[in-house]
Amino acid sequence: MRVTRATIFLGNLRHNVEMIRRHAPEQKILAAVKADAYGHGSPQVAQTLQQEGVEYLGVATLEEAGELRREKITLPILLLGIPHPEEIPEAAGLNLAFVVSDAEHLGWIGEATRGQRMKVPLHLKIDVGMGRLGIVPESAISLARSIGKYPQLYWEGVMTHFPSSDNGEVQPTSEQNKIFTQVIADLKAAGYEFELIHAANSGAILDHPETHHTMVRPGILLYGYTPTFEHRERRNFYPVMQLESRVVLLKSLPRNATLSYGQTYVLEHDAVVGVVGCGYADGYSRGLSNRGRVRIGDKFFQVSGRVCMDLFMVDIGNASDVSRWEKVILFGPFQDGPDAWDLAQILDTIPYEITCAVSRRVPRVYAEETQYWR
Repeated sequence: MRVTRATIFLGNLRHNVEMIRRHAPEQKILAAVKADAYGHGSPQVAQTLQQEGVEYLGVATLEEAGELRREKITLPILLLGIPHPEEIPEAAGLNLAFVVSDAEHLGWIGEATRGQRMKVPLHLKIDVGMGRLGIVPESAISLARSIGKYPQLYWEGVMTHFPSSDNGEVQPTSEQNKIFTQVIADLKAAGYEFELIHAANSGAILDHPETHHTMVRPGILLYGYTPTFEHRERRNFYPVMQLESRVVLLKSLPRNATLSYGQTYVLEHDAVVGVVGCGYADGYSRGLSNRGRVRIGDKFFQVSGRVCMDLFMVDIGNASDVSRWEKVILFGPFQDGPDAWDLAQILDTIPYEITCAVSRRVPRVYAEETQYWR
């Protein structure tokens, strides 16, 4: 086992599911497990979610869905992306539901699955302001009617995606939800009923209960982070991943010694330097050079010099209680940090990118316990 690893606290994941249910007690849950469950390992995460009674999973690609089916995940899976026409037969064979944004795509699904005995579920996507996938509201009924040529297809759901539900402004999301609700009413008047109506992403789950409809779609909340830094004080969600490494070498260096590429860090005093066995190839960004902080024991130390591909250094000073092979926490479930939001703030990004960036060469170790250090 490498000294660098990502510990995934499945107890924290279970806790977060319970917190989501408290926000949306009457709704089903579609859990986003795309991008390898935001870097946490989709098969193990999906197994836990299946045990917790989550009703649906969402993936972006056929490969992601195939991995889950090979791991005996039997939950319904919604393919959130648009597959190439050549992928559609395999996707249907995996019993996936398709998101439909346009008539041409619906036609490809219909032709590829013609004659199939099992009904193929579709989710009609409405674009209310994201400008990405989805049909514009005024064309929704026309698209819905296109299904008539294909008796093997049926509308299981209708959905949308809010672009700004997490920015603290109520009005845009409220107005977009009104548009979505009106489209659903128009579709119902035209004879179309949907078992699943879903729109609420993580921000809307927290702040817009009127958008919860019959199913909610949490992403980052599942993994313990609120979608914006302003939400961060809601400490009832526990980060699921802890990225950790070890001090692989301790060395004493004199004042004015320089550290790492570019010699951007100069020791101001005689000091002990700790070499940590993790680098940007593991997903610990080079942008954290001279800016990140790590936790060793109950103390914090600054990343000193540039982060290398496989290693970085910390100026330990005269901290004689740090020992070789001691654990170094790069981020994890700590109230006082560092967590993925701390790194995201430094890098001007979001915690989604921090956890997704942890590379495949970093082993994931799964622990059933719940851990949150206050």
